[in-house]
Amino acid sequence: METASNISTTQNKAFEEIFAKLDNMIKTNMVWDNEISLSGAAGTGKTYLTTKLVQKLQKEYHITITAPTHKALQVLRQNLLGEDADTTNVETKTLQSFLNLKLVTDYDKGIQKFEPSKAKDKDETNTDILIVDESSMVSGNLYDYVIKAIEIGRIKAVLYVGDEYQLLPVDNHKNKVLEVKNKYRLEKIVRQAQGSYIINMATKARNIIKSKQYISIKEFFEDETFKNNVQFFTNQKDFHNDFCTPDTWAKKDKVIASFTNASVESHNRIIRNRYWENQNVISPLPLLQSDKVIFQEANVINEKIIHQNSDIVELSSAKKIYFEPLKIYFWDCLDLNNKPFKVIDPDSKTRFKNILDDIAKNAKSEKNYTERTKKWKFFFELKELFVDVKYTYASTIHKLQGSTYETVYIDLSEIENMKDKDMMFRLLYVAITRASTNIKVLLPTNEDTTLIDIQNNVLNSLDSRLDMLGIEF
Repeated sequence: METASNISTTQNKAFEEIFAKLDNMIKTNMVWDNEISLSGAAGTGKTYLTTKLVQKLQKEYHITITAPTHKALQVLRQNLLGEDADTTNVETKTLQSFLNLKLVTDYDKGIQKFEPSKAKDKDETNTDILIVDESSMVSGNLYDYVIKAIEIGRIKAVLYVGDEYQLLPVDNHKNKVLEVKNKYRLEKIVRQAQGSYIINMATKARNIIKSKQYISIKEFFEDETFKNNVQFFTNQKDFHNDFCTPDTWAKKDKVIASFTNASVESHNRIIRNRYWENQNVISPLPLLQSDKVIFQEANVINEKIIHQNSDIVELSSAKKIYFEPLKIYFWDCLDLNNKPFKVIDPDSKTRFKNILDDIAKNAKSEKNYTERTKKWKFFFELKELFVDVKYTYASTIHKLQGSTYETVYIDLSEIENMKDKDMMFRLLYVAITRASTNIKVLLPTNEDTTLIDIQNNVLNSLDSRLDMLGIEF
């Protein structure tokens, strides 16, 4: 071990030093030195170490545990705060919520961005220690807002916990969290994780990212420490057939991880049709009672958030409605808690997009300030009336970051030929580390099979891609 500011260390040593540093930061009010970064790959015991720190620190200090997304926060609550945990001095919330960030609309320029809330009733609760989990997902803007919260005295010390080998935020390729003065890195795989083929896979991917000694995906899976534990498929048909068995497949904790939205759309469409075929429903409508969907954005009604981004709900009802003023169809939905949301029907997406484009174009060209703000306000009110949801069987790897599933089916047909090898192995690493028990892989063995699957992907995603391009027949 070199110094406390940049070390590769063991759990016990890290626990002792991080606890002492946080304790000292709070008691001495060290406003110039109050950030600590704890990083470690899958299997190194970050969660266990963080749990032990919380258990000891909360006896004396108030702790706020945060994550960048609601999905990551759900996993965090499960991992860090068990049923028997003492949470008297501990609260959990998203990082945006703690920082009082609100989506603000500029009706003059027609843009939306997150800014600190100016509401009188905003939460200004101070905390002794802010823990930011999944810190690799923290954008540059979010990091800057954390620093501002430190400067005004809302936070006395910050502990960032993350995995530097995961995907980085779009606007923060250097990840400012990893540049803080006090850095601790867990490298050793803990005893409980040793022998796990999933950890062996993750460790191999991590070492490749770290060393930049890239190999092909096929060569990666030739590793003797895990290749016999992974189930491989060479075509989508067998891949999907396995996902859909046994009879209770739809209730299992599993997901298909893929790279592009088009492939996710294709997987979701095929798997959902299989589900409804099992229920003797042929050619199912886009939304039906008992469908499960995941929100791609927050569902906000009258400035109140009804559903968060990444919330998963089951439909109790879904009714198709024709809206004469816009000449579009939409689905009026209720979840099992009778919370409402509306979704544009796939056949009306192109028309609705064109309507929004026309309103935006009209607003941009309006010279009068009062009229321009009215038009932009109408644009956003109409846009936010409907939400984007997707089926839950498949997801992009980017969206899965921060989630955990028992079984992950990884579609590598698009990833294996990526030119950006660092991105290729980060995607692979994230997909691998989403699984707790099993990993199954789609990896075509010949070019003909790959081409067939690519053609099928195009066909199965035509509707969504035509909508995206605004093309209507």
